[in-house]
Amino acid sequence: MSARAPWSILEAKSLASPVNNHNSGCETSMHVTIVEDDPLQAELLVHWLREGGHRGHHFDRGEAVIEALKHDRFDAVVLPWNLRDISGAEVLRRIRGNGMSSIPVLFASVRDREEDVVRALRCGADDYMIKPIRRHEFIARVEAVARRGKHCIEQEKPLKLDGYTVDDVSRTLTRDG
Repeated sequence: MSARAPWSILEAKSLASPVNNHNSGCETSMHVTIVEDDPLQAELLVHWLREGGHRGHHFDRGEAVIEALKHDRFDAVVLPWNLRDISGAEVLRRIRGNGMSSIPVLFASVRDREEDVVRALRCGADDYMIKPIRRHEFIARVEAVARRGKHCIEQEKPLKLDGYTVDDVSRTLTRDG
């Protein structure tokens, strides 16, 4: 007998109305990476992000997301405890230790024991959600960790000093325009 997921893609699409991200304070959409080895769960989370006005990118392995974070910019990362190749805690440790310490990380797991939540937060996670994930709460938490991490586009103003402008969003340095 196979266990049935508490939701299906069609059920999820027919639930509540689309999420309104106008309250997020972000001028443009966020680019969120979902690290999840369950393809249906990943598809659902990416779909919810898209309906919330954001972009989602899925990785099914921890090593792949660590490599992508070296050259791609994401506004937040959603991690589980268990992956096929390395643990979510190891991914988080490497994110925090490799110069990417400011990227917001939201743990999402079926582990609901207080010890697990505390361990993830003490390892450097910015927030923790217990699965099954609820749609509107998921979008709100992703937006909240991104705000706290100052990753909303309108919050990131270019730094200007002595004719130089450093723009972290576009990753450019200009002098006198």
